Amino acid sequence: MIVKLKKEYVESYEILKQIFELEKKIFLESFYSEESLIEMYNNPDIYKIYIYLEEKEVLAYLLVMDSIDCYEILKIAVDNNYRRMGHAKSLLEEIVIKEKVKKDIFLEVRESNIAAINFYKKNRFNQISIRKNYYKDNNENAIIMKLEVINE
Repeated sequence: MIVKLKKEYVESYEILKQIFELEKKIFLESFYSEESLIEMYNNPDIYKIYIYLEEKEVLAYLLVMDSIDCYEILKIAVDNNYRRMGHAKSLLEEIVIKEKVKKDIFLEVRESNIAAINFYKKNRFNQISIRKNYYKDNNENAIIMKLEVINE
């Protein structure tokens, strides 16, 4: 089940802790702090947090920043034990189809992360640019990708 984390959701802080633990496990060098996640949660006009939840366990999550004229995917992550089961695709569909987003969606991905790049291409994202030496841990380039959303 996909849930958009909102203030009314009773178990929100427990879920934020689970997201933080996944962050540390998946993004060893570039995880958000627990404080950063709480800050995002406390600013729902700017940040959206979607989770794929199964029996109170976070299997995947999507962090999105709502800018004035676009959305930016900050993170999309799936627990290693639950990859290739469609959870990331379901999270993307949640914002594109169910939320009926009317703004283009951007993201950055490491140039070496071929699996992620292929996943995004499969989900209609196109490479639009490269940010040279973007990642500070190893000066790796970032591929900037965009999903053009049809505005009705």
